[in-house]
Amino acid sequence: MYGLAVNYATSPRGACHERGNPQASALGLFYPDCDMDSPPERFDEDSAGYCAYVYQNTSMLFNNLTMCKFMVNNGGLTVTEIGKELKVSTGLDYTNRDLLKTSERGIALQRLINVRDGMSRKDDTLPPKMLQAAVIGGRAGKSPAAFEKMLDDYYKLRGWDENGIPTAKTLEELGLEDYIPMLP
Repeated sequence: MYGLAVNYATSPRGACHERGNPQASALGLFYPDCDMDSPPERFDEDSAGYCAYVYQNTSMLFNNLTMCKFMVNNGGLTVTEIGKELKVSTGLDYTNRDLLKTSERGIALQRLINVRDGMSRKDDTLPPKMLQAAVIGGRAGKSPAAFEKMLDDYYKLRGWDENGIPTAKTLEELGLEDYIPMLP
């Protein structure tokens, strides 16, 4: 699954299915309220960056709210429904965009900390074995040959530069302008 490859490569703490779960798309889970009209194809290089982006954003949202992902993955709870539940409990209106922007803020902050500690695009990779075509199994004959392109697509969606560093413009748009001095 190419979306999972991008997710694992860009997770802030190493390959982690808890920081994004594109593998759930194989079970039919997707987010129509996040502009995802259908589950992504497993080996679609063109949607891999977007797949990782959406599933990381939704996972961050669930983590921010200390929600068990089983409620979403198995219970069918949507981002829209989460916004409605928050309105009932807080009295505040949250659009899907508002909720997902909180996720993007968290992901950008995690990335800034990792950049401060020396991480960059060179670290957003997979073990060499995963970048080669498999000999047997469901991935036989397939390799994410366009991995660098998938990473570029992901960075662009995040508003990061070609080295995987959030741009000053992105930080401003996320309300994180106080962190611009952290940029290299």
